[in-house]
Order: sequence, then structure tokens, then C-alpha cells
Amino acid sequence: MMGWSDVVLALRLCARELRGGVRGFGVFLGCLFLGTLAISAVGSLGKALEHGLARDAKAILGADVSVSLTSRQATDEEAEFLRSLAPVSQTLDTRTMVHVRSESSARAAVLTELKGVDAQYPVYGDLLLDRPGSLHELLADQHSMPGAVVDQDVLTRLGVEVGAVLELGETAVQVRAVIRSEPDRVVEFFSLGPRILVSTETFHNTGLVQPGSLFRAQYRLRLASDVAETVAAQIREAFPEAGWRVRDYTHAAPQVRRVLDRLRVDLTLVGLAALLVGGLGIAGGVRGYLGARLTHIAAMKCMGGSVAVLFMAYLFQMLALSVLGGCAGLAAGAMVPWLADHFFADFLPVHMASGLYAAPLVQAALFGLVTTVAFSLPPLLRAVTVRPAGIFRGYVHTDLTHLPRIALIPTAGCFILLAGMVFWFAGNALLAAWFVAGTVAAYGLFAGLARCIRWLAGAVPPLPWASVRIGLANIHRPGSPGVSLVFALGFGLTALVAVIMVNVSL
Repeated sequence: MMGWSDVVLALRLCARELRGGVRGFGVFLGCLFLGTLAISAVGSLGKALEHGLARDAKAILGADVSVSLTSRQATDEEAEFLRSLAPVSQTLDTRTMVHVRSESSARAAVLTELKGVDAQYPVYGDLLLDRPGSLHELLADQHSMPGAVVDQDVLTRLGVEVGAVLELGETAVQVRAVIRSEPDRVVEFFSLGPRILVSTETFHNTGLVQPGSLFRAQYRLRLASDVAETVAAQIREAFPEAGWRVRDYTHAAPQVRRVLDRLRVDLTLVGLAALLVGGLGIAGGVRGYLGARLTHIAAMKCMGGSVAVLFMAYLFQMLALSVLGGCAGLAAGAMVPWLADHFFADFLPVHMASGLYAAPLVQAALFGLVTTVAFSLPPLLRAVTVRPAGIFRGYVHTDLTHLPRIALIPTAGCFILLAGMVFWFAGNALLAAWFVAGTVAAYGLFAGLARCIRWLAGAVPPLPWASVRIGLANIHRPGSPGVSLVFALGFGLTALVAVIMVNVSL
């Protein structure tokens, strides 16, 4: 049984081994760095987007509570009830073709998302335009011509500039400005065309609101206190047969949230796949390092070094190096939200709340640590159980590929713990189950295939070509890297294809 003095001795041996630097551990550190970077980056990015969505929820929804109706507007009774709860802003939107006013019969046209807004719009957030001025002044009649503000795509597709006159149904509008940012556009996850904003009066004058027309009326409430869920429940109970959709800001963009959650889970599994493939590199790095130290280990055993002390010494060394590589990966992963917000803010559905999030960093650190221990144990236990008598023969057997019986239980325990962590952190039991099952199946398939190739290499009868005989013998010989190479290539390519397929699906 190990005492405190044995632990101190193991730490001293570990410190002495580390004085030589990290030479020979490049693959080990690189694999661990990339694996922890992938998991921490995905987790931090997901948290930043999630917090950004929660922070800007009212601006994204455009209200504390939103009530929407399809193909009809609220009745007088319904509208009066909504106004009794809080100030209300009404918007109307539909899809329509817009034309450039021209005498030519061949007029350019484009499908657009037409939206009519009242004087209270926007309730939350800011509508950014390419020129100064009040939105409602720009939409008001000037020289008997109502105004409109449009997305740049409208002008580009029609080949016109600001000031052009467009025909919308039975009326015409003049383009007065270009929309740079619309606060509540994120909530409309699916769009068939660029936006045109007009006043609600102009919207009615287009003649597009008719019995049977497909349009949507939205009523946005701004509450004085944080009682959005209560008010939403009151609206549903007051008119249960109204057929309207009632949402509060805590459910501002469910489609975006679902996409972000699925993206986070999928990319986390991609990061785990990268870490597992990196685990093969970790195992190879540990095996190569310890293979070069076997004579040294045998000599220490001859001088009285116990298996327990040597095991602890080299395990401490692997853990110290895993902390070094893992911390570098965590630091890089923690910076990803700031980098993404700086370079890709215009392409993201919400503005991120960049910050340092502990949960994904702890998750990545645990995955990295458990993966390091799981893949380091087999070669480590094989190395410290080497027979010291080999040093007197002038040769110490360096085959660390076989898993010793003593390593079966702790190694299996580490992989079971790793599988449990996948279920814990993934948040989707079915997806985690498929990931774990696929990993186990791939492991068994390629391990069996590698051993079959080794057996076939030994079963081939002697051939007349010396180079072929030597090559086949090297595949079949004890300690051959052929088994590890086939397994690593097969498992790595499988993970690569899985990553590509996930990216294509996303």
C-alpha cells in the first residue's frame, strides 16, 4: 500500500523527468490542444449566443408580448382588450410582387415581404436606416406620394436607386431610405424576399387586405413590469377561440433557439469525435515516449523502484502535460466568442454576449483529462510492469501495444466514465446514444480489421521478392505498428467523414 512518502517520491521522479522538457510529446500536446479547443470553443460560442438571445429577447420579439393573427385583424372587442392591458403597436405583413413604375410593358418585378407599421413601431430596439430622419416622417405622404424604406436587395434586383417609385398593388410608393438593420427580423426565421416597410395606412391602400387574403396582423404590447408570462396567459384565457398565437419575450425566437441548441449539440459531438481521434494520437505519443524509457524504468526497478511508485510518477507526468495542453486549448477556445463577434457579427442571427463562461470550459477540461487518462493507461501499465531482468540481457522488450490484464478494469472504467459524460453534457440522450454506439462499433470494426490484416500477412506463403517478404514480416511481427496504424487510419477517416456529413447537414 502506498504511503505519503511514496507519493512524494513519485512527484520527485515526475519533476526530474519533466526537466528534460516536452520533447517527444508534440503529438500528445497537439491532439489534446485541438480536442479541448474544439469542445470549449463550441460550448463558449453556444453560451454566448444563448445569453445574447436572452439579453435581446424583447428587441428580437419586438414586444413584451406579441399576439399574431393570420388572414384577419383583431375585432373591436379583442383590440380593446389588448389596449386595456398595455400600449399596443399594430403591424401588418404579407408577401407581394413589387414593380418599378414604368411606361414599358417589360417591367422589372421582385417578390418582397411587405410590412405596414404604425406610429409606435418599433416597440423595442432600433430600426437603422442609411440616412438620418424619423421613420414615420419618411413613410408619410410627400407631394401626395407615400414613402417606403426597403432592403438594399430590392433596389439591387430592380436596378433602381433611392427616390424610385414602386408599385405595390393598387398604390405607388417612393423609396426614401434603405434599411440597415431591422430589430425584429430574427423572429421571422423564414423569409421569401427582401423587406419593404410602409405605414399601415399605405398597406391598406394597396388593396392587398381582402377577404381570403393571406396576411398576418401582429399586436405588440409593451408592459410596465415583468409580467409577460402572466399577461400572455390572460390573453389566451380571455379569447380561447380567437385562433391567435400569443408569445412572450421568454419565447422570442423558438426556431432560432432550436437551431442553436441543435447546432451546439452537433458541434459538441464533432468536438468529441476530434478528441477521441486525438486520443489515438495521445496513446501513440505515450507509447513512443515510454518505449524509449523502458530501459530506464527497468533499471529503476532493479534498484528497488516499485510498480506503484513508477506508475504514479509517469501518471503525474502525463497529467501535468495534459494540464499544459488542455489549458492552452481552453484559453484558445475561450477567445472564440470574441473573435466570432468581431469577424462574423453580420452573419450571425443574434448579437452574442461575449464573455468568459465557466461551464463549457470545465466540460472541455473534464473531457480532456478523462480522455488523456483513458488512452494513457494501457501503455503506461504495460511499461511499468516490464521485467527488470531484461536489462541484463541487453534488450528490453518494447511492445506496448498489448493491453495488460491489470489495465482492463481502470481503462474500461475511464471509457465508461467518458460515455457517461457524453450523455450528461450532450443534452440529447438519443443523439448521445448513437454517438457512443457508433464509436464502440467503429472501435470493434477497425480493431478486428487490423488484426485480420496482421493474420493475413503472416498466412501469406513465402514469396520470391525479398522486399515483399520483409514488408509482410514487419506487419506480422510482435510489436508491429501495423495494427495501430490501420486502426488509427480507419477510425480517424470515419470521424472525418462523420464531421463532414454533420457540416453538410447543418
